Amino acid sequence: MAIRFPVDPEGHGLDRDYDYAAVERLALERARGLSRGQFLRRTAGVLAAAGPLAALLAACGGGGNEPAGGGEAATTSGAASGSIAGMKVNFFSWQGYDLPEVTKPWAKEHDVKFTARYFATNDDILTAIRSGGGKSQYNASTYYAGSGPHYRELGVAPVIDVSQVPNAEKLYPFFAEDPLAPYWREGDEWWGVPFTFGGNAGLYDESVVTTVPTSWNDFLKPEWKDKYVVVDDSFATFAMGAHLNGSYNIETHYTKEQADEVFKVLTPFKENARTIATYGQVPDLFAGGEIQGATSSWAAVANQAAAKGKTTIKPFLPDEGANSFIDVWFLPPSNHPEDLPAVLAFVNFTMSPEAQANAAKTLSGGVMRQDAEGLLDEQTKSLYPYDDLAGYFEKAPVGAQFPEKSDEFVTAAQFDTLWNSWKGA
Repeated sequence: MAIRFPVDPEGHGLDRDYDYAAVERLALERARGLSRGQFLRRTAGVLAAAGPLAALLAACGGGGNEPAGGGEAATTSGAASGSIAGMKVNFFSWQGYDLPEVTKPWAKEHDVKFTARYFATNDDILTAIRSGGGKSQYNASTYYAGSGPHYRELGVAPVIDVSQVPNAEKLYPFFAEDPLAPYWREGDEWWGVPFTFGGNAGLYDESVVTTVPTSWNDFLKPEWKDKYVVVDDSFATFAMGAHLNGSYNIETHYTKEQADEVFKVLTPFKENARTIATYGQVPDLFAGGEIQGATSSWAAVANQAAAKGKTTIKPFLPDEGANSFIDVWFLPPSNHPEDLPAVLAFVNFTMSPEAQANAAKTLSGGVMRQDAEGLLDEQTKSLYPYDDLAGYFEKAPVGAQFPEKSDEFVTAAQFDTLWNSWKGA
């Protein structure tokens, strides 16, 4: 899809250091493929079918071919500046998660060779763990929090020596407690470090919307006819419908009958909307004044629209609730264990206040520690209620994925079929 509205942050009074282009690339990648939720559910299915060791070998196939869309983020030389000098960080994750603006200086300072490869398509997660003998050529990656326990069970997320990641101890306290902590740790044993979060709240244009929506049902009012879009994110939209009819459960366990009822609830929203739009289309529709709102969406859309000149798009968290995501660092089993100190140092660096602020601005995400809040620009800080993050996650939980196999509940494959059928009906 062509971009019709140029990205000009400074021209609209926004932070010049905000990497709007990286956020837009990620949105366009999503628009070309599956949603984040679908993507990770399918990954979990392949790994589960193969088993821990087989998944490492069969899913990846070994070899040294790099996935499309990546490039070397930074190669450094010069004087050593610590015990990690000369080591390598081989990064593989979403575009922008390598935080190039701050990581390049960090790598140069420590004489670390940092290479980054990105998920060019959603299915590229299947190549993120590749090697021979059950070892990976990549040593730094991320997973969606809801998949954390499953990754741990499969043996693809080894225990992390968190004493080497002291910044992890600076997390907001509620990230160290139930119900979120079990996605990356059990007691004192960590296999992941939460890095960034985001929410799938609603969006509206405050320049033309005089009454701020407080409920998903506001979009069903006659005055909203053809003035909003349903976002083509199956997991987030389904969660919206489940919240509406009171069947939402964090385990994502729904019988076929329950799932059918959720889609019945969602149908009036589709009928009253202008269209079902991808993440790549929504910013342009807002910037062009063609829509005034969007259902369960991604906060990054507001900043994408702002970079195109529409600075009045705001998120709202409906009374009924929504869902959120947290992305978590993990360290795939590596065929270069000697580089582990550099990887741990990199993860620790990304959890520093300065790097957290950069991540939030670049990815339209949230910071994981309170002392990073003061480093955020107002546009980014306004995306999430930092005075009550615990309450935010209570209303917008991080849910598990649909099960890969079940005789009782809708599976991931069945859900994809139901979603596509509903969209086309």
